[in-house]
Amino acid sequence: MQEKGRSMVEMLGVLAIIGVLSVGAMTGYAKAMEKYKLNRYVNTYVHFFNDLLTYRDQLISHDSVKQTQLNELIYKLKLADDFDYAANSYFYDNLSGFFTVYTRSSTIVVDYHLEGTDSFNTTACENMVYQVLKPMYATILSVGLYRSTDGFGDLSFKGAAKCTAGANCLHDMSFSQAENFCSQCVEEKLCVVSINL
Repeated sequence: MQEKGRSMVEMLGVLAIIGVLSVGAMTGYAKAMEKYKLNRYVNTYVHFFNDLLTYRDQLISHDSVKQTQLNELIYKLKLADDFDYAANSYFYDNLSGFFTVYTRSSTIVVDYHLEGTDSFNTTACENMVYQVLKPMYATILSVGLYRSTDGFGDLSFKGAAKCTAGANCLHDMSFSQAENFCSQCVEEKLCVVSINL
């Protein structure tokens, strides 16, 4: 006698295998998407900071009061096309971070906020500091962490032009120092990475 079709046990076995494979695929997809978002985040900021440095002299020439917000000008020059922009407000990145750009004493300052919807985004901060800013140590003047409780305190790293003996230098920063730098903001109501170019 020939069998026609499959038994219920065989069908349940096939469904179990498909379920296990689906869970593995979804986990892999989620990890790949997170890696893609972080890579996009890093590349977008590297491109943006390089554009700011390219136009640095022209942007600083608009500094008539020694502290001029540059967001509208940067938006009009299309230097931040990879970010969302709320007019007269902030630029927003793909990881819920936001920033504003202004001049201060012939430097360009980017005040970068990492407060997400729930809490401070330490992963974004670590990638910003270690993957974006550290490799740009030759052109970054300084990176400081402003906290609502104690201002800048001693949480800062100097770029090549300002790096002296005994200072925290950006090019010497280890990943554990970047983690420590960013972990200082977890409980803060206001925490800003202030980047001076």
